[in-house]
Amino acid sequence: MNIPTVESYVQTIRGSSATIGSQNVTLACDEFCRASERKNIAGCHKALLQLIREFYHTRDVFKKIIELERKIIYLATKTQA
Repeated sequence: MNIPTVESYVQTIRGSSATIGSQNVTLACDEFCRASERKNIAGCHKALLQLIREFYHTRDVFKKIIELERKIIYLATKTQA
């Protein structure tokens, strides 16, 4: 794993996750950066795995929100007709 390259991606994800309020993704990114600063490869791997889990969890939550919004729009248009 090229830690500096991964860290630049992690920084980008961190900024985006902070913008959307995904605190767990942000925390995992912070942990990766701390491990990287300490040159702790095992810590980087662990933090990256946590980041991946949190990323997919956040993605799944957004999918559910989108699905609910579509249902609301469908029901709203159905009752107007």
